[in-house]
Amino acid sequence: AGMGADQAKLIVDVSSEGMSIMIARKGGLSFDYFYSWKNIQEEDRSIPFEKLKQIISTEIGKVINFSLSRFGNEIKDIVVNAEGLSEKVTSLIKEQFPAVSVSSLSIPEGLTPSWAAAFGASIRGKMARSEDDLISLGPLTVIEEYRQGQMLDIISLWGKVVAGILVFTIFIMGAGDIFLRRIRLNVGSTNIRGLSGEELTEYSTLSAKAAELNKLVILVGEAKNSETTISPFIEKISGLNSDIKITRIAVRSLAYPVSINGTASSADAVSRFHKQLAAMSGVSDIQFPLSSLVSIPEGRVAFTMSFKVQSFDLR
Repeated sequence: AGMGADQAKLIVDVSSEGMSIMIARKGGLSFDYFYSWKNIQEEDRSIPFEKLKQIISTEIGKVINFSLSRFGNEIKDIVVNAEGLSEKVTSLIKEQFPAVSVSSLSIPEGLTPSWAAAFGASIRGKMARSEDDLISLGPLTVIEEYRQGQMLDIISLWGKVVAGILVFTIFIMGAGDIFLRRIRLNVGSTNIRGLSGEELTEYSTLSAKAAELNKLVILVGEAKNSETTISPFIEKISGLNSDIKITRIAVRSLAYPVSINGTASSADAVSRFHKQLAAMSGVSDIQFPLSSLVSIPEGRVAFTMSFKVQSFDLR
């Protein structure tokens, strides 16, 4: 509980494989870092407690400094989940970081920490979606997703109502069109019977030209609809940095973040691209997780980045 607060919290999960350190802020997971015990294991796969103590203190200190410099949030709360070592790890962190409130993950008696995820999911499943303000791994909080779901249900209902009205209107218009066609044919037949031979020839010629003109109008309309235009917004982002090769841009609407996947010649090139984006008017809330930087076989670096825009007309 309380993981949905605006204040940043540090979650430390110690397992047999290693140590995960997470930063939870604004109702979501902003950072996740894993340190494997393989880096400090002796030849017999044992880990001296003094070395373990040093690593836990050092790595937590790094993440606390990272949170302050990257997000501007000072870590004041640390939650520890360490099966079999909970008391020792909690005491160690309290000793090394006396200004921070440190607490162990509260688990009912009879359950081990390995059941924490299932137990937490069970408790959360009993909560009303409209009241769930706990941490979310997605870009939106659970409450925001609930509201969006309600809005989509309302839109779907009105869509069905509008569709029913349109079907009824089309039926009425179709019946009226058939009725008017019959009247026109009757009037046309009556008028044609009173025309002379030359007038009939001219009438046939004009009818053929009119039919040809209608075909040309239809072809022009189809050609217009088949034109492909490239969004100036996508062109602006793709041409922002020559070192960057954009592989995917996901754009839904102004209400959602724009997601970018791409590759660069180096991590410095990605950093320059990040600064160029931040300097653009209308761009805000740039999310660039360090864990997304991955080396690929072509000798380049793959990355993932997301940001919000006020308008697709970027300057």
